[in-house]
Amino acid sequence: PSVPQLTQLSLWGNAIGDEGVKAIGRALLKGACPSLSSFLADSSLSSSASLLALEMPIEWEGKKSNSFILAFHRLRCQGQSRRFAAAKVLIAGPAAAGKTCLANAIVENTNSWRQHFYRRDQTDGMEVVRWERPTQDLDAVLLYDFGGQPVYKASHRLFMGGRAVFVVVWNPRAENDGDRKDYEEYARDVLDEQPSARIAFVSTHRDVPDLRYPGVQQMGELLHQRFDDNFDSYDDVALTPPVVGAPDALGGLRQLVLSKVMALPNIRLTMPQSFRALLERLQQISWTGEKWWISHREFLQVAEACECHVLKQDHGNGYDMPGAALELFDQWGYVKVVKSAGRNDVVLDPSRLAEALALV
Repeated sequence: PSVPQLTQLSLWGNAIGDEGVKAIGRALLKGACPSLSSFLADSSLSSSASLLALEMPIEWEGKKSNSFILAFHRLRCQGQSRRFAAAKVLIAGPAAAGKTCLANAIVENTNSWRQHFYRRDQTDGMEVVRWERPTQDLDAVLLYDFGGQPVYKASHRLFMGGRAVFVVVWNPRAENDGDRKDYEEYARDVLDEQPSARIAFVSTHRDVPDLRYPGVQQMGELLHQRFDDNFDSYDDVALTPPVVGAPDALGGLRQLVLSKVMALPNIRLTMPQSFRALLERLQQISWTGEKWWISHREFLQVAEACECHVLKQDHGNGYDMPGAALELFDQWGYVKVVKSAGRNDVVLDPSRLAEALALV
């Protein structure tokens, strides 16, 4: 049942706990109290349990007030909200390991896969490979393909924040002993930024015979032993371009990546139309080549045009919905926020920023 006239709800002292806020979250999501603006209880609506039930970003856990959560909820109720699911996959590892081939193989971008396989060119800085609508439940997956040359490593950490799937790729059959063991260094870089990350390890060049390679089972056990709780999985793959009519050699890895994406916390969100419109407009500006970065002032102008406003409240400066949207777009990998001189400039194409940093 819906109670549209209810604006305040106090359950203070009832000790409703996680199950209670989950139940309230589910009711709100179904439109039970579209006008609710005040919620008082021992448990917060920004708990992970509540955010999951409300289909709101896990990035807000413990960071947003009940009044902000309710303001966002009312915003969803006022217009056409829709479900949205996106994530980034960060692919790190030494140069010439086959990361770019792997990224394009995962998204089944066959032409680019062949191009990189035969040219053997290396990635400068970083490339972002987009995987649009990989399943009915996913809007997009952004694969961050980090260049493996040591000179780029420092800049990569700038992009490792937020909710993501982490993949470390290397060639255990490389001629140089150091290259065969470089995966440890790149995995440690990931863990320096995300200590609780679980890493999917992928070794390449399975089609190249090498007696030094210990075998899939032994290598998997070694990785598990070295990385303990940070070890997620291990696969050994060949990166030869696909042959028409031949079995899909990377189908298993592709499904593994998708399963890890779908297992990310709160991957399915219900977003206000204004947030979606703002994201689409920012992507349009980038894709058409208008700009690859915009100032914070320009961002606010774009947000205003997309009807993503600061929502008024009785006391204080209002609920900063444009800022909340920008924070999420950054966490999901669509943009990169660069803070300087008290403002947040917005990089619309993160790969361009990585390219610029590589030249420094």
